[in-house]
Amino acid sequence: MISWVVMLHHPAIHSAGTVRPLSLTFMIHSKPMRKSHFLHLLSFLLPLVCSAQNKDTIYRRLNVNLQAVPADEAVYVAKAWPENGLYTAYIYDTFGKIAMVGHFKDKSLSQRQGRFITFQENGERQSEGVYVDSRRNGPWRSYHENGMPKDSTNYMDGQKQGISLGWHDNGQRRFIGQYDKGIASGAWTWFHRNGTPSTKEEYVKGKLSRLECFDSTGTLTGQSCPISTEPGIKGRYGGIQKYIVDSLIYPREALKRGIQGTVGLEFTVTKEGKAEKFKVLSTPDPLLSNEVIRLISSVPSWYPAMEHNQVVDYTERIVVPFVLPETYLP
Repeated sequence: MISWVVMLHHPAIHSAGTVRPLSLTFMIHSKPMRKSHFLHLLSFLLPLVCSAQNKDTIYRRLNVNLQAVPADEAVYVAKAWPENGLYTAYIYDTFGKIAMVGHFKDKSLSQRQGRFITFQENGERQSEGVYVDSRRNGPWRSYHENGMPKDSTNYMDGQKQGISLGWHDNGQRRFIGQYDKGIASGAWTWFHRNGTPSTKEEYVKGKLSRLECFDSTGTLTGQSCPISTEPGIKGRYGGIQKYIVDSLIYPREALKRGIQGTVGLEFTVTKEGKAEKFKVLSTPDPLLSNEVIRLISSVPSWYPAMEHNQVVDYTERIVVPFVLPETYLP
């Protein structure tokens, strides 16, 4: 996952109010559960359910990094209880859907220890693996929305180590390569959805030293092609950051009621260049999150992301703060 912080200092003024400078954070970051998956999950959850009424049950509000935060900053709510020397936790999103199940060393839920499973909105597993002293160890696997395997990578003391495999959601191989102490090493091959190679890459100490590019028929096209390109809005808008600054409108009702705070929003830019799958991660009030959704939806069109010579869906998370102008402060 790639992340960056962009500080914007361009106060845009609209008839609905004054938009204060924005601080934006972006990160790469996207059916009914199959019987086999449900049985797999049930074998893990059943012992936990039996302890759910423990008198020592505690509740914690957590942010995206599973750190305890005030209620207005929370993305998750955790319900936990002591069991076999650890704290077993069910962690829900702000809409009451189960987001993950796992174990912690301590009552404050700050040290992850043991098996963890995270879930997608449709109930399918998203990822699973084991933590030791809050660091990933052993095999970790992730899954597509349709339940098909997405990738499998081994970890050693929190770092990727050894062979890493990936698959498209149709079951075709997506990549094969290896890591050495968390750094890409040696030969990597990425594949199109039809199974033909898209790139062949060589890495030395994490740096790309050789590249071959192939079209979807498997024909070599040269030694230059996109390895990692983020999506961007089409047109002369100056990029998504400037578009937000220039176009964000502080809702009149929110101004009247003195509502301010930070909105966290997740959305996906599809291979077709459309923004969809909006998910509000945090908001002081729907008035503010609806404005951010309106704004992102108003982008006419996007250039899709490219990874390893392939157009891909790309999930972003943005954080947009709303600060009341001085004239509206109590």
